[in-house]
Amino acid sequence: GVTLAAIVNLTSTANSTYKFCDEAGTSSMANWKNDLELVFTLCPGEKISFNETVTLMFNVVNGPDDQESPAIFLGGSLQVVTMREVPVTKLNIPLLGVPSGSDPLKIVVPKFSIRSIKQSNPVAS
Repeated sequence: GVTLAAIVNLTSTANSTYKFCDEAGTSSMANWKNDLELVFTLCPGEKISFNETVTLMFNVVNGPDDQESPAIFLGGSLQVVTMREVPVTKLNIPLLGVPSGSDPLKIVVPKFSIRSIKQSNPVAS
């Protein structure tokens, strides 16, 4: 599987950086809910403007095993607005020789096969 790490902020088209807080209002990273849902909560007083593009950035640490691209959904809610959960689009196109390698969070562990190695010497000894 994968591990999401170092989730500290998000940036927007307004060139601002938002800070996240935990449920107690303490500056924090995003919080996992039931190990399946990653929750980003803005600190009190932080705002996102209408029609503002927001980009979430985080590091992903791949696990040691192959993994197909999982179903990923994004959704959101504010005090007065809810964005319904929608699936992240998968392009299913090859990338670097890997079928569907462009799909998010797909992990392929490289494998090498050696059938035989031979050496020949044209001079008899």
